[in-house]
Amino acid sequence: MAISNQILLSALLLVGPALFANNIGTGTPLCPEATLQQYLNSYGTGNSGGSCQIGQLVFNKFDFASFGLLSPGVTDPAFTGGITASDIIVRPDANRSAFDFLPIASNPNVFNRTVAAGKLERYAFFYRADPPPIIAGDELFLDPPSGSVYGTKFICADQDFAAPPSGQSNFTYIRSLSRSSYAGSTFPCIGSNSGPSYIIKTDGDASTIIPVKDSVVFSSPASVINVVILLDYEPGEVRGFDGVVTPVILTNVPEPANVFLMGSALVGLGAMLRRRRN
Repeated sequence: MAISNQILLSALLLVGPALFANNIGTGTPLCPEATLQQYLNSYGTGNSGGSCQIGQLVFNKFDFASFGLLSPGVTDPAFTGGITASDIIVRPDANRSAFDFLPIASNPNVFNRTVAAGKLERYAFFYRADPPPIIAGDELFLDPPSGSVYGTKFICADQDFAAPPSGQSNFTYIRSLSRSSYAGSTFPCIGSNSGPSYIIKTDGDASTIIPVKDSVVFSSPASVINVVILLDYEPGEVRGFDGVVTPVILTNVPEPANVFLMGSALVGLGAMLRRRRN
């Protein structure tokens, strides 16, 4: 089956079924289908205790930022028309204990971008997932897009992200980053096991239809994960990017030889959306 003009950044998380808690999230409201802006208002980083549940997981600490750049650290003063939180619908899927980021109906091409020469666009997604299930690791794969777009995911397992250096805000710090220098030390963790975050990187504009994959196994299963996902658009046109999907949870652990996990993040939903429309 030929795959073209789509981004697929997808994820499956390994879990231990014996570690499920039937009362996870008791009293926590179900996550609604709503705009990302409504999620920021209700379950964002500024809402202490604001959480919602999808399937077996509770989610909170949502945040989002967009950046128009001329180079790392240099804001493009003419940046307009970028992706906003009001352009994105969050669609929960209880069967997968996950949610999809999809374009609002009035702007179905919101994730397809055209970036002028000498300019960059960067988008940052933040959230926290609170199991059980226990999460063993993560995977990110890119099904080659048409255009230069790059997905990078940073994960702190059972820890928080450390504060940015030199007293910067998260958004000021993210604006200063160069994609080529992304590493686990870009977003270090802080806690009893503090150190670099787990990092999963994919490259866009691949020249073949073979997906580019990367994965990580946590040093010990995690009961909470904090996530930062960066989307970097570089000069040129990106087509076929139809949405973003967060982790899908598996309730059966593979045989030990296969517990080389599967894991999470962004997905171009072109084929899925076409099936839904038909």
